[in-house]
Amino acid sequence: MYLTPNIMKKEYTISTLKANIIGVPIFILALVIVWIPYRVLWNLSSRDIVTAIYNSNLHFTVIIPAIIILAVLHELLHAAGWMLNSDAGWKDIKFGVVWKLLTPYVHLRIPISAHGHRISIALPGIVLGIIPALSGIIFGSGVIAFIGAVMTGASGGDLIVFWMMRSIPPSKMVQDHPTKAGFTLIDDGK
Repeated sequence: MYLTPNIMKKEYTISTLKANIIGVPIFILALVIVWIPYRVLWNLSSRDIVTAIYNSNLHFTVIIPAIIILAVLHELLHAAGWMLNSDAGWKDIKFGVVWKLLTPYVHLRIPISAHGHRISIALPGIVLGIIPALSGIIFGSGVIAFIGAVMTGASGGDLIVFWMMRSIPPSKMVQDHPTKAGFTLIDDGK
């Protein structure tokens, strides 16, 4: 995007570390929000739920690869959202990992409308988190509910960025930040 002198930029970001720290209570809250209705609906004690998850044969040989696969899917859903809501292609998207924090990320190199960015930010939390959590609660699958809760909680950083976008009009252009959680508002004054 060509920037003329009358275009202003304003950064809305926090560090990846701070996003991860703020994300911890969001993660815990997601677990509690899913656990309570599951427990009440299926008349189970906390011990029943923990026993069911423990007995579901979810060993570390399954859990670790599942976490990696779900993390990759999470980032791919962001990328898919960006491509569906802008002119972005694979060449405009960068994937990586902040190894110090074991945090995967995806970055869109071109500006996108705030509306399209919001959809792209929310997509993984809805598809991998909220939908499986609700399905697990409704159909009585503690494992699916738990995975949904974990993936909803893992979207805590996305929720923080979504919150930072609350005052940005949908038609404004934003640029995903390459190294921090957040974005830069590109304001043409209109």
